[in-house]
Amino acid sequence: MGRRLPIRHVLDRDVLAAVLIVGLLAGIAAWNRVERLEWLGPDQIDHLGAEYDSIAQAIRQGRGFADPFRTESGPTAWMPPVLPAITALLYWLTGDDRQQVVWIVYGLQLLVVTWTAWLVLRFARCQRIWWVGVATVIAFFCADFHALFQITHDTLLILACVNGLWLGLCREWLPRCDWRVGAWGVFGGSVALVNPVVGATWAVLTTWKLWPIRRRRASGDPDDRWSRRTIDRNRATQLACAAVLSMIVVAPWAIRNRLVLGRWVPIKSNAIYEIWQSLCLDTDGVLDMQSIRKHPWLSAGAQRRAYVEKGEIGFLDSLKQPVWEKVTRDPWSVIERILNRWSAACLWYEPFFDDIGETPWLLIVKRVVFALPLPSLLAIVLLGPDRLPRPVSAAIGIYVVYLIPYVLISYYERYGAPLVGIKCLIVLAAAAVFRSQLFGSRSSSRSRGSTGSVTP
Repeated sequence: MGRRLPIRHVLDRDVLAAVLIVGLLAGIAAWNRVERLEWLGPDQIDHLGAEYDSIAQAIRQGRGFADPFRTESGPTAWMPPVLPAITALLYWLTGDDRQQVVWIVYGLQLLVVTWTAWLVLRFARCQRIWWVGVATVIAFFCADFHALFQITHDTLLILACVNGLWLGLCREWLPRCDWRVGAWGVFGGSVALVNPVVGATWAVLTTWKLWPIRRRRASGDPDDRWSRRTIDRNRATQLACAAVLSMIVVAPWAIRNRLVLGRWVPIKSNAIYEIWQSLCLDTDGVLDMQSIRKHPWLSAGAQRRAYVEKGEIGFLDSLKQPVWEKVTRDPWSVIERILNRWSAACLWYEPFFDDIGETPWLLIVKRVVFALPLPSLLAIVLLGPDRLPRPVSAAIGIYVVYLIPYVLISYYERYGAPLVGIKCLIVLAAAAVFRSQLFGSRSSSRSRGSTGSVTP
């Protein structure tokens, strides 16, 4: 399994480095708040997630889970429930002092970002490429600087959920059907209530890990070409238990939506709006500030008026016809937009803000860093061992499954920010593969063995 490092030594070095990196970048963000820097985006730490904040304020004012667009419009399921509930709790604890809530949320966000940096540095240490890990963390945190250090949104919770999902997948957490299976199922339902894409990622990867059907040689002879399918009853029980418990966690929210809105909405209602926005409103399918300016939270324009007049369900139903017409009349445009989103998510960095003139060299650096995970993933698949270590296969699985819904439906740079730790892990895993190729089989065997230990 490789050499396990003393806990004290790991804490001294990895935690210190993570705190220093995050502290330095947070200091630059604070500098920008005091003296506006032309090469940085606008400071938005008082954003609190836009619709999330509006719903939280409605909860505090006694109107319940309602009013996502800064006007009284009635009950909603526009956003998942966890972040508005937490924000409303913070309003209650601070006596509705919004500035205190902003600083609490921002502080929690910096803690989660520091935790992410520590996980990446711990992994890099296990691969014996610690300094490469430091450089990777700095590069990727700078590339996602705005989402991590300049805005408070759902990135805080999604990043924490992605980290937890990776830790669960890269350990042997389900040897039998015990309390850990139940905890994993509750975790899956909880992350779904934070963000449905993370919930779907949990569901796909949990099914992949616990899939009970296996192929075995009919005679037990490895030369026997014929195989038969067998069902591992223990795995089947584990998978069923985790799935049922996750659905139990989600069920109260889905039932509430059915009773209040008159329609089954498992997590959030606005999927058709996301599709319409990318297909019919945006010019290339990758959201930017030009299309977001028309969003009903940001603008008291036609979209908000239609939402208030028709109600949430009526407004969303009115978007189905233009979406269907776009798909049937111009299917090649739909495919082109999907390809554009794939490029924007995996290959070519597209700035979200159109009103800041980024320094050319800075934009080049961002685009180089942004494009690294995809060739790194290909290098791991082509040059890595036949059986990838759990931390690496888990990171690749999360990266691929998480991005698929955004590529198919809607994407802009903030949606990819919660993958910052996963991207770092993939790049470091590729660096470890190249290191093993360059320094021979002995170094390779040590590196492969050490990947199994990712936490002290």
